Amino acid sequence: TSDCAASLAACFSLKSRSQAEREASLAWCSEGNSLPLLSVRSGIDLLCTCIRWPAGSEVLITALNIPDVPRILSLHGLKCVPLDLDLSTLSPPPSAITAACTTKTVALLVAHVYGARVDMQPLIEAARSRGLVVVEDCAEAWSGSQGYRGCDQSDVVMFSFGPIKYSTAFQGGIMRCRDAKLLQRMRQVHSQWPVQSKLTYLIRCVRFTAYVLLQRPVVLGAIMWFLKLLGFDHQKFFVWLIRSFSSTSCNSAYLRRLRVQPSAPLLT
Repeated sequence: TSDCAASLAACFSLKSRSQAEREASLAWCSEGNSLPLLSVRSGIDLLCTCIRWPAGSEVLITALNIPDVPRILSLHGLKCVPLDLDLSTLSPPPSAITAACTTKTVALLVAHVYGARVDMQPLIEAARSRGLVVVEDCAEAWSGSQGYRGCDQSDVVMFSFGPIKYSTAFQGGIMRCRDAKLLQRMRQVHSQWPVQSKLTYLIRCVRFTAYVLLQRPVVLGAIMWFLKLLGFDHQKFFVWLIRSFSSTSCNSAYLRRLRVQPSAPLLT
Protein backbone atom coordinates (compact mmCIF):
# COMPACT_ATOMS: atom_id res chain seq x y z
CA THR A 1 0.00 0.00 0.00
CA SER A 2 2.94 2.38 0.55
CA ASP A 3 3.90 1.91 -3.12
CA CYS A 4 0.30 2.71 -4.09
CA ALA A 5 0.34 5.91 -2.03
CA ALA A 6 3.72 7.00 -3.41
CA SER A 7 2.68 6.37 -7.02
CA LEU A 8 -0.60 8.23 -6.64
CA ALA A 9 1.12 11.15 -4.89
CA ALA A 10 3.65 11.40 -7.72
CA CYS A 11 0.79 11.99 -10.17
CA PHE A 12 0.17 15.34 -8.48
CA SER A 13 3.80 16.40 -8.21
CA LEU A 14 4.80 19.69 -9.86
CA LYS A 15 8.28 18.41 -10.70
CA SER A 16 9.21 18.81 -14.37
CA ARG A 17 9.78 15.71 -16.45
CA SER A 18 13.38 16.68 -17.29
CA GLN A 19 14.21 17.12 -13.62
CA ALA A 20 12.54 13.85 -12.67
CA GLU A 21 14.40 11.99 -15.43
CA ARG A 22 17.75 13.48 -14.41
CA GLU A 23 17.20 12.64 -10.74
CA ALA A 24 16.07 9.08 -11.52
CA SER A 25 19.12 8.46 -13.71
CA LEU A 26 21.60 9.82 -11.16
CA ALA A 27 19.88 8.04 -8.27
CA TRP A 28 20.38 4.74 -10.08
CA CYS A 29 23.94 5.38 -11.18
CA SER A 30 26.00 8.37 -10.08
CA GLU A 31 28.12 8.14 -13.25
CA GLY A 32 25.03 9.02 -15.28
CA ASN A 33 25.28 6.00 -17.62
CA SER A 34 21.67 4.96 -17.14
CA LEU A 35 18.41 5.66 -18.98
CA PRO A 36 14.92 5.46 -17.41
CA LEU A 37 12.42 3.58 -19.60
CA LEU A 38 8.76 2.64 -19.80
CA SER A 39 9.68 -1.05 -19.47
CA VAL A 40 12.42 -3.63 -20.03
CA ARG A 41 10.62 -4.55 -23.26
CA SER A 42 11.10 -0.95 -24.39
CA GLY A 43 14.77 -1.23 -23.51
CA ILE A 44 15.29 -4.38 -25.59
CA ASP A 45 13.55 -2.74 -28.56
CA LEU A 46 15.61 0.43 -28.13
CA LEU A 47 18.87 -1.51 -27.92
CA CYS A 48 18.10 -3.47 -31.09
CA THR A 49 17.07 -0.29 -32.90
CA CYS A 50 20.32 1.49 -32.07
CA ILE A 51 22.88 -1.30 -32.26
CA ARG A 52 21.57 -2.38 -35.72
CA TRP A 53 22.64 -5.99 -35.86
CA PRO A 54 22.32 -7.43 -39.41
CA ALA A 55 19.10 -9.28 -40.20
CA GLY A 56 19.50 -12.98 -39.50
CA SER A 57 21.94 -12.43 -36.63
CA GLU A 58 21.54 -14.80 -33.70
CA VAL A 59 20.97 -13.88 -30.06
CA LEU A 60 21.53 -16.52 -27.39
CA ILE A 61 18.80 -16.27 -24.74
CA THR A 62 18.21 -18.23 -21.58
CA ALA A 63 15.43 -20.71 -22.31
CA LEU A 64 13.21 -19.66 -19.42
CA ASN A 65 11.93 -16.31 -20.60
CA ILE A 66 8.79 -14.34 -21.36
CA PRO A 67 7.33 -14.66 -24.90
CA ASP A 68 7.81 -10.93 -25.54
CA VAL A 69 11.60 -11.23 -25.67
CA PRO A 70 11.78 -13.49 -28.77
CA ARG A 71 8.90 -11.49 -30.27
CA ILE A 72 10.80 -8.21 -30.02
CA LEU A 73 14.03 -9.75 -31.30
CA SER A 74 12.22 -11.32 -34.26
CA LEU A 75 10.66 -7.96 -35.13
CA HIS A 76 14.22 -6.71 -35.59
CA GLY A 77 15.06 -9.60 -37.90
CA LEU A 78 17.02 -11.49 -35.25
CA LYS A 79 16.95 -15.21 -34.53
CA CYS A 80 16.67 -16.44 -30.93
CA VAL A 81 18.77 -19.42 -29.91
CA PRO A 82 17.59 -20.77 -26.51
CA LEU A 83 20.11 -22.06 -23.99
CA ASP A 84 18.98 -24.86 -21.68
CA LEU A 85 19.32 -24.17 -17.97
CA ASP A 86 20.74 -26.06 -15.05
CA LEU A 87 17.60 -26.32 -12.91
CA SER A 88 19.60 -26.10 -9.69
CA THR A 89 20.93 -22.64 -10.61
CA LEU A 90 18.57 -21.48 -13.39
CA SER A 91 21.71 -20.63 -15.35
CA PRO A 92 23.06 -22.07 -18.60
CA PRO A 93 26.49 -23.72 -18.31
CA PRO A 94 29.24 -21.63 -19.95
CA SER A 95 29.99 -24.54 -22.28
CA ALA A 96 26.47 -24.17 -23.74
CA ILE A 97 27.35 -20.66 -24.93
CA THR A 98 30.45 -21.87 -26.76
CA ALA A 99 28.56 -24.79 -28.29
CA ALA A 100 25.66 -22.60 -29.49
CA CYS A 101 27.77 -19.87 -31.08
CA THR A 102 28.04 -19.55 -34.85
CA THR A 103 29.49 -16.90 -37.11
CA LYS A 104 26.11 -15.16 -36.90
CA THR A 105 25.92 -14.96 -33.10
CA VAL A 106 26.06 -11.38 -31.85
CA ALA A 107 24.76 -11.31 -28.27
CA LEU A 108 23.92 -13.18 -25.09
CA LEU A 109 20.76 -12.21 -23.21
CA VAL A 110 20.52 -13.65 -19.69
CA ALA A 111 17.29 -13.38 -17.71
CA HIS A 112 17.34 -13.73 -13.94
CA VAL A 113 14.02 -15.41 -13.13
CA TYR A 114 11.96 -16.24 -10.03
CA GLY A 115 14.25 -14.13 -7.86
CA ALA A 116 17.31 -16.32 -8.60
CA ARG A 117 20.64 -14.62 -9.29
CA VAL A 118 22.66 -16.09 -12.11
CA ASP A 119 26.43 -16.03 -11.61
CA MET A 120 27.29 -13.82 -14.57
CA GLN A 121 31.09 -13.95 -14.43
CA PRO A 122 31.65 -17.36 -16.12
CA LEU A 123 28.96 -16.55 -18.69
CA ILE A 124 30.57 -13.20 -19.49
CA GLU A 125 33.97 -14.85 -19.90
CA ALA A 126 32.49 -17.36 -22.34
CA ALA A 127 30.64 -14.61 -24.23
CA ARG A 128 33.67 -12.32 -24.39
CA SER A 129 35.77 -15.11 -25.91
CA ARG A 130 33.34 -15.05 -28.84
CA GLY A 131 32.99 -11.25 -29.01
CA LEU A 132 29.34 -11.19 -27.88
CA VAL A 133 27.42 -8.28 -26.39
CA VAL A 134 26.18 -9.32 -22.92
CA VAL A 135 22.72 -8.16 -21.85
CA GLU A 136 21.25 -8.79 -18.41
CA ASP A 137 17.47 -8.84 -18.07
CA CYS A 138 16.98 -8.24 -14.34
CA ALA A 139 13.22 -7.67 -14.54
CA GLU A 140 12.67 -10.32 -11.85
CA ALA A 141 15.80 -9.58 -9.82
CA TRP A 142 14.86 -6.20 -8.31
CA SER A 143 14.89 -6.43 -4.51
CA GLY A 144 15.17 -2.81 -3.43
CA SER A 145 17.64 0.06 -3.58
CA GLN A 146 20.29 -1.86 -1.62
CA GLY A 147 19.92 -5.05 -3.64
CA TYR A 148 21.52 -6.45 -6.78
CA ARG A 149 22.22 -3.89 -9.53
CA GLY A 150 23.60 -6.17 -12.20
CA CYS A 151 27.12 -7.29 -13.02
CA ASP A 152 29.56 -4.44 -13.68
CA GLN A 153 31.01 -6.35 -16.64
CA SER A 154 27.69 -6.75 -18.47
CA ASP A 155 27.35 -4.42 -21.46
CA VAL A 156 23.69 -3.64 -20.78
CA VAL A 157 21.68 -4.24 -17.60
CA MET A 158 17.92 -3.64 -17.37
CA PHE A 159 15.57 -3.63 -14.38
CA SER A 160 11.77 -3.45 -14.21
CA PHE A 161 9.47 -1.80 -11.65
CA GLY A 162 6.23 -3.29 -13.00
CA PRO A 163 3.14 -4.21 -10.98
CA ILE A 164 4.30 -7.63 -9.75
CA LYS A 165 7.77 -6.45 -8.76
CA TYR A 166 9.25 -5.72 -5.33
CA SER A 167 8.94 -1.96 -4.60
CA THR A 168 6.73 -1.39 -7.62
CA ALA A 169 5.88 1.82 -9.43
CA PHE A 170 3.25 -0.15 -11.43
CA GLN A 171 5.35 0.43 -14.55
CA GLY A 172 8.75 1.62 -15.64
CA GLY A 173 12.28 0.32 -15.95
CA ILE A 174 15.86 1.48 -16.18
CA MET A 175 18.84 0.58 -18.33
CA ARG A 176 22.56 0.83 -17.59
CA CYS A 177 24.93 0.79 -20.55
CA ARG A 178 28.75 0.56 -20.43
CA ASP A 179 29.26 1.92 -23.96
CA ALA A 180 28.94 5.70 -23.79
CA LYS A 181 28.47 6.11 -27.56
CA LEU A 182 25.75 3.47 -27.70
CA LEU A 183 24.02 5.03 -24.69
CA GLN A 184 24.09 8.43 -26.41
CA ARG A 185 22.48 6.96 -29.55
CA MET A 186 19.79 5.32 -27.44
CA ARG A 187 19.10 8.58 -25.63
CA GLN A 188 18.72 10.39 -28.94
CA VAL A 189 16.28 7.82 -30.33
CA HIS A 190 14.42 7.58 -27.02
CA SER A 191 13.97 11.35 -26.89
CA GLN A 192 12.01 11.20 -30.16
CA TRP A 193 9.40 8.83 -28.72
CA PRO A 194 6.08 10.30 -27.50
CA VAL A 195 5.78 10.95 -23.77
CA GLN A 196 3.29 9.03 -21.66
CA SER A 197 0.58 11.36 -20.38
CA LYS A 198 0.10 11.97 -16.67
CA LEU A 199 -3.53 10.89 -17.01
CA THR A 200 -2.52 7.54 -18.51
CA TYR A 201 -0.21 6.85 -15.60
CA LEU A 202 -2.77 8.07 -13.04
CA ILE A 203 -5.39 5.67 -14.44
CA ARG A 204 -2.85 2.87 -14.22
CA CYS A 205 -2.08 3.71 -10.59
CA VAL A 206 -5.77 3.80 -9.66
CA ARG A 207 -6.34 0.49 -11.44
CA PHE A 208 -3.57 -1.32 -9.60
CA THR A 209 -4.34 0.32 -6.28
CA ALA A 210 -7.86 -1.05 -6.58
CA TYR A 211 -6.41 -4.46 -7.43
CA VAL A 212 -4.21 -4.38 -4.31
CA LEU A 213 -7.08 -3.33 -2.06
CA LEU A 214 -9.33 -6.05 -3.47
CA GLN A 215 -6.88 -8.81 -2.55
CA ARG A 216 -8.93 -10.14 0.34
CA PRO A 217 -10.15 -13.78 0.36
CA VAL A 218 -13.83 -12.89 0.65
CA VAL A 219 -13.64 -10.21 -2.05
CA LEU A 220 -11.58 -12.36 -4.42
CA GLY A 221 -13.93 -15.28 -3.87
CA ALA A 222 -16.91 -13.13 -4.79
CA ILE A 223 -15.15 -11.82 -7.93
CA MET A 224 -14.19 -15.34 -9.01
CA TRP A 225 -17.77 -16.56 -8.44
CA PHE A 226 -19.17 -13.65 -10.48
CA LEU A 227 -16.73 -14.22 -13.35
CA LYS A 228 -17.57 -17.92 -13.40
CA LEU A 229 -21.25 -17.00 -13.49
CA LEU A 230 -20.57 -14.88 -16.59
CA GLY A 231 -18.57 -17.66 -18.20
CA PHE A 232 -15.16 -15.94 -17.87
CA ASP A 233 -11.91 -17.65 -16.90
CA HIS A 234 -10.85 -15.85 -13.71
CA GLN A 235 -7.16 -16.71 -14.24
CA LYS A 236 -7.12 -15.07 -17.68
CA PHE A 237 -8.94 -12.06 -16.22
CA PHE A 238 -6.36 -11.45 -13.49
CA VAL A 239 -3.46 -12.01 -15.90
CA TRP A 240 -5.03 -9.42 -18.22
CA LEU A 241 -5.49 -7.05 -15.29
CA ILE A 242 -1.82 -6.98 -14.29
CA ARG A 243 -0.24 -7.36 -17.73
CA SER A 244 1.48 -4.22 -19.00
CA PHE A 245 1.41 -5.07 -22.71
CA SER A 246 -1.14 -7.07 -24.65
CA SER A 247 0.36 -10.11 -26.35
CA THR A 248 -2.45 -10.20 -28.91
CA SER A 249 -1.96 -6.77 -30.48
CA CYS A 250 -0.55 -6.57 -34.01
CA ASN A 251 3.17 -5.94 -34.36
CA SER A 252 2.88 -2.27 -35.33
CA ALA A 253 0.52 -1.50 -32.43
CA TYR A 254 2.71 -3.49 -30.06
CA LEU A 255 5.82 -1.50 -30.99
CA ARG A 256 3.94 1.79 -30.67
CA ARG A 257 3.04 0.87 -27.09
CA LEU A 258 6.67 0.04 -26.32
CA ARG A 259 8.07 3.20 -27.88
CA VAL A 260 6.85 5.66 -25.28
CA GLN A 261 8.87 7.75 -22.84
CA PRO A 262 7.86 7.48 -19.15
CA SER A 263 5.82 10.37 -17.76
CA ALA A 264 7.06 12.74 -15.05
CA PRO A 265 5.04 10.99 -12.28
CA LEU A 266 6.44 7.59 -13.26
CA LEU A 267 9.98 9.00 -13.18
CA THR A 268 9.32 10.62 -9.82
